[in-house]
Amino acid sequence: MVPYEVPIGERYRAAIEALVRQLADGKFEELVRSGQVASHAVKPIAALIRRGGQNLVPLPSAWWEDDRAVMFPVHEPDEWCAVLPLQTQDGGHGAIWLEAELYLEGSEVRAEVEQVFLPPSTTT
Repeated sequence: MVPYEVPIGERYRAAIEALVRQLADGKFEELVRSGQVASHAVKPIAALIRRGGQNLVPLPSAWWEDDRAVMFPVHEPDEWCAVLPLQTQDGGHGAIWLEAELYLEGSEVRAEVEQVFLPPSTTT
């Protein structure tokens, strides 16, 4: 039996890194075209990322050591939900979080944005 919450597996990291890189680069149209983010979610996500002058950066390799970056199983055996803090240009992390659905598409891992959010402690 799989524990409810586990560190993000190495198999899934490249897909998440690519997704975060596109978010950091502001490539929302590409994400919509590829089906990785819903078109109605682009404006709220972009506004949240820009909120307070925050700019996302691609995830550094050491990022996976953060014990808050976790995944848990959903639906099928190879479908997971990942939740992780993102890193901002000023070097901070944890102010903006990503929830992404992970699943296999053929032999490739696919990551899709479920939501980008501020955890409750940072919204006040």
